Amino acid sequence: MRRARWLAGTILVLFLTGEFALRMRGPWVRPVYEADTRYEYRLKPSQLSRNGKARISTNAYGMRSAPVGAKKGKRVLFIGDSVISGMEWVDNDSLATTLLEALLSERLGVPVQVLNASTPSWGPDNAAAYLEAYGLFDADLIVGVWNSDDFSDRMGFEAVVGKNPYFRERQRLLAWGHAWDEFLIRKGRAGHFPEGPPGFNTGWYGLRSLAANAGIPFTVVMHPRLSERFTGTWNAQGAALQDSLAAWAVPNADTWNALEDLHYADDIHLTVTGQRALAELLVQHVHELLTGIR
Repeated sequence: MRRARWLAGTILVLFLTGEFALRMRGPWVRPVYEADTRYEYRLKPSQLSRNGKARISTNAYGMRSAPVGAKKGKRVLFIGDSVISGMEWVDNDSLATTLLEALLSERLGVPVQVLNASTPSWGPDNAAAYLEAYGLFDADLIVGVWNSDDFSDRMGFEAVVGKNPYFRERQRLLAWGHAWDEFLIRKGRAGHFPEGPPGFNTGWYGLRSLAANAGIPFTVVMHPRLSERFTGTWNAQGAALQDSLAAWAVPNADTWNALEDLHYADDIHLTVTGQRALAELLVQHVHELLTGIR
């Protein structure tokens, strides 16, 4: 009996010591998500958390932006996936959209609000369904930031929120829980990301129709994978998307020459310096569209 108590006490002390040590390393906090039957899922609205020094916050619409509020000048609405949404290591103040807001306001001489309605692994159909649900927020311009995969990245409504540790439904109470999630993610054992049926993503039609019916310009910024940069060309889906955008007469810019390999954190996501480089590319493209200068 005494040995069992000693063993239980030792395990408890080790557990508490580990919990304390993990908390001293800083919070391992990822943003949380909520499922939705219309657009699969989104970042949970009105959340505030920290991943180390990075602040992750959302407004009432689940955007990594300030509250929408009353329109005071120009408003630009961004849609997309994790490239423009930023990963958990990117502070809200370091997002390309946040930086762009200040750059555009200075250049135009009027207040410009940039809304970031994006979520990791979203395709055009997710974004179109989200905009159908909440409207276009009185935007003067809609900008989609996408990559080659988004030619055919379709919604499948597979349950991932609360199932995949990347798509947490709520924060873990214990640091041990965060550590376990990070272990699974880093070892590639977290489960797969949402994946819909193959084929062309008809959300492209939805986005074009929403913008056209509201009389709002719609533009796309194509973001190559690092692997595409190594080969020097878009993959088959990227090339097809480029051709489609040209056929639809959708203004299209790309980040190919604006970014360097060192701006990538992995095959597709950007570092903090990559987000700044993206903002510097976007300011000229968006400015031209807002002012009608071509």
